[in-house]
Amino acid sequence: MAKAGCKYIFLGVETASESMINKMNVQKVRDLEKFKQILKLLYRYGIKTHNFFMVEFPYESYEDFKKTIDFIKKTSKYATTVEAGIFSLLDNSPVFLSPKSFKIKIRNKNTGKYCFLDKNVHFFYTGAWRFDEIDGLKWEEKHKRGKIKEKMLNTIIFRKVALRRVLKSLFKTPLYAIKKKILYPYSCYDEYFLY
Repeated sequence: MAKAGCKYIFLGVETASESMINKMNVQKVRDLEKFKQILKLLYRYGIKTHNFFMVEFPYESYEDFKKTIDFIKKTSKYATTVEAGIFSLLDNSPVFLSPKSFKIKIRNKNTGKYCFLDKNVHFFYTGAWRFDEIDGLKWEEKHKRGKIKEKMLNTIIFRKVALRRVLKSLFKTPLYAIKKKILYPYSCYDEYFLY
């Protein structure tokens, strides 16, 4: 891939909890140890990566969340950028199409525009569905908890990945680094040009 000119890859890791991978039927990453090796190889051959993680899947426990934190810490030196967000229930997703098998009850749809991936790209979708866990949390509590987890994870990401990126860019292009810090502190789409 590197010889063919591949420079940057987006990876939807989503979660580092094997129980969540199995529950949510995540098809992207099945073997986390193998995935770590892939990250190391991409790093070694100069292919930059942007890793996506999600929090608050239906019935995600603190132990599941902690596994994702540990995974990010262990693999941070191989990632160019990392991003975390709250799980969103979107139209025609596997969870939306089969709510009973995921033990959720779909409520109403949020209205308004919600940013997906990056605030600077202006790629929006128009709403996600609210849902309650049948044997767990109601939407209001789940969403509140999700915001806390998202903030925690993005703080860890900043310390482990983004701060390194900002410091590197500061020495290469100081004005750019200051602009990124003040105007939009987290954007992944043009970062790989700085390395």
